[in-house]
Amino acid sequence: MEQNYQRAVSKQEKLVRHISRLEASFCKPEVFDIEDFREKHVWDTLETRYYTELSFIKFDEKPLAIRKKKVISPQDAEIRNYYSKCYFDDKGLPLRIDEIGAGTLPSETYLLWENDKLLAVYEFRLGFFFKTRLKDRPHLSSLWIYEYDGQTRLSATMYVSFEDYTYYRHDKLERHCRYEYDDQGLSKIYSKVIVFPRPLRLPKLIGSEDLYYDREREAALARRTILRFPLIPVPRKPKKIPPFSRGFYGGIVPGKVPICPDCQKPMSFLGHVDMGARPFVNKPLLDNIPIFFCFDCLQWESRSFDYQMIKGFGKANGEIRLFPELGMDFIRCGDEDQIKSALVKVGGLPDWIQSEEWPICPECQNKMLFVCQLNTDEEISNGEACQAFGDSGMLYVFSCCRNVTTVMQCH
Repeated sequence: MEQNYQRAVSKQEKLVRHISRLEASFCKPEVFDIEDFREKHVWDTLETRYYTELSFIKFDEKPLAIRKKKVISPQDAEIRNYYSKCYFDDKGLPLRIDEIGAGTLPSETYLLWENDKLLAVYEFRLGFFFKTRLKDRPHLSSLWIYEYDGQTRLSATMYVSFEDYTYYRHDKLERHCRYEYDDQGLSKIYSKVIVFPRPLRLPKLIGSEDLYYDREREAALARRTILRFPLIPVPRKPKKIPPFSRGFYGGIVPGKVPICPDCQKPMSFLGHVDMGARPFVNKPLLDNIPIFFCFDCLQWESRSFDYQMIKGFGKANGEIRLFPELGMDFIRCGDEDQIKSALVKVGGLPDWIQSEEWPICPECQNKMLFVCQLNTDEEISNGEACQAFGDSGMLYVFSCCRNVTTVMQCH
């Protein structure tokens, strides 16, 4: 066993040396020494802020947006199992991000700037392999390199991942992003992924160059929502009629509810969105949008019901059991972490767990309006079922003309 372990460590060290050679080709150490920057910079003199988590870096998000994210106090950070710590220079530019605590490998991320332009980002991690420490100090696991055109606009980004290659002896991966501009600014971002198999094998392009971001498409989708700025609930007595409530279901079709086409049972009523409660940007023809879901068969496929033709409706078997009203007031919110964890989000755009599944209206053949999304909360029950959509999933509600469509996704 000891000999096998030593062979594994020796092989791992060879891989690390190979990665170092690859790193040298990207990092241009004769221009900048990242190790010298890490070890000799006086970090204790910089401004620091604490966050629940910094998911760094998105290819379409500016690092300067970090300052706008919700912070936590140092005392709150100390009692958490996991948190992020960010260091800022005197210009407010983030220079370093530490991911600290359980649930992930500790990491140090360093951002290099020149005239307020981000040049490169280095992420270092402390390596473990089957709970055996292979490195006693942080080592490079991923790298971002930014390129700019003559107008100082971002033209390309290259992301290099050494992490899997370092820890598990898998392939090295690169992701290349290409940016296009027009008179209105950034219009498109294209992305392609290249895998570098084990040494002596040729790189391989995974798929083709994909359209990662399209401004016109994003703008079109923004018009397919009832409210551009999403609303989420807070536990307090509402000052106005809330846009979403459980309430009593009188029925758009009196005395009838949608019948699940799979199990042929009446579907459960989860609540409704009152389109008269807020000055919504876009509205379907329905003044009140009811939300139904079948907890008997978990409704894996999307369900659409036409509240004008009244197809697929039937009488409820006895009294409809309601989920408890929570007395929620709704406020505007722009914090992504709060939105994803909220019980309900009204308006905005869907936070898809899986790939996008935007439904088409069966009447006008346009993309339907996004109404709201409901999160899983197994502590909420109507006496027959708890509010659980698969494995910690989400229920998305859309409406157009007089149709209401629900889509479920889970992890």
